[in-house]
Amino acid sequence: MKHSLIAAIIITPTLFSSAIADNTFGIGVGTLYNGLGINLGKTTNSSLMYGSLGCMGGSSSRGTTTNGDVTTHESSSTTNCGFGLGYISTSIFSGNKHGLGLNLGYTYNTAELVEGSEYHLMPSYHYFFNGIDQRGVNLGFGARATINDDESTATGLTINIGFQF
Repeated sequence: MKHSLIAAIIITPTLFSSAIADNTFGIGVGTLYNGLGINLGKTTNSSLMYGSLGCMGGSSSRGTTTNGDVTTHESSSTTNCGFGLGYISTSIFSGNKHGLGLNLGYTYNTAELVEGSEYHLMPSYHYFFNGIDQRGVNLGFGARATINDDESTATGLTINIGFQF
């Protein structure tokens, strides 16, 4: 069963992308994937427009507390998952391997201290080893500006590593 699932995850994107030449499917981490996730996009010789589903973070914990003779077992988990829309262009550089992009993302954070919606603006740089319109590995980096429901803001850096099918 486990091997069948792994095979399906590998084969499905390959069949999908070969059936529709200018569509792409990717798996990875970074702005292209809204954190750790996937994307589905449309490519040209010099650009990629995409939508992504992913998680910026998540955690789980377990613990026990004792109050007198009563022991309580507790577990909790948090997620920060959502979607993004983005565009990357290689037309600024010669060739089609270096790209600059912009991603607008939305996530819902379930952490107790910051629970609520988060909106992300993420400019980025990407290097596509085989070109933006070809199957292959991509690497890059970017910045992230986040605004929470309570109007607090945060900034951070992102590293992009992924594979486009």
